[in-house]
Amino acid sequence: IMVPTQLIGLSPALSADAIISSYTTFASLFMTLALIWAIVNFQGKPMKLRQAYYDGSGAVLRFVLVAATLGLLLIPAALGASIYTLGQSPSGSAFTEQLLLAVLGLVLAFPSFYWLVRFGLVLYRVVGSSDWPIASLRYARELTLGRFWEVAGRAVLLLVWVLLLMVIPTIVCIGLAIATRQAIFLNLLQLLAGLIILPFVHLYGYRLFRALEAA
Repeated sequence: IMVPTQLIGLSPALSADAIISSYTTFASLFMTLALIWAIVNFQGKPMKLRQAYYDGSGAVLRFVLVAATLGLLLIPAALGASIYTLGQSPSGSAFTEQLLLAVLGLVLAFPSFYWLVRFGLVLYRVVGSSDWPIASLRYARELTLGRFWEVAGRAVLLLVWVLLLMVIPTIVCIGLAIATRQAIFLNLLQLLAGLIILPFVHLYGYRLFRALEAA
């Protein structure tokens, strides 16, 4: 999905078109679902692209419902981020006020982090099985029961790996953008970020999911 999205982003007219944006969102859903389906069902044998799309689309409704549920779990994080931005107003705030708002924002955002750790792995269950969304969410919760800090540590480690993977592409693309004054290198950075991060995150997440199942 990153390739067509970034190509469309190069054209202000296309990126501002509501119809194209709708199609891009629609395509993003099926491409992401096909990626997760391919990771979940890979068994060491060659897999055709059409197979990932056709078979993966069977879980689209369950996937959308679960993704919407995970989106609702992010509401406390959004509130925390909004409160933090209050301390970054143009008029400026005292350091103590900024610190207090930052702490308050983190406190409000923690429930989202907790819920995502407990339920985030549901994506691999809902794609890899025929369970209903509620059953998949319950399965993910039971899978992480008593393992919150272990899974949270793996989530933090994933973030560290993602940052390390993006160090060289970021330095190269930003350096070229500054040297040539061409914004296309920033688009290239976004493209590389998607191509690197999306497969890595889902491979990491699915292996964690399988490790918890085997434990």
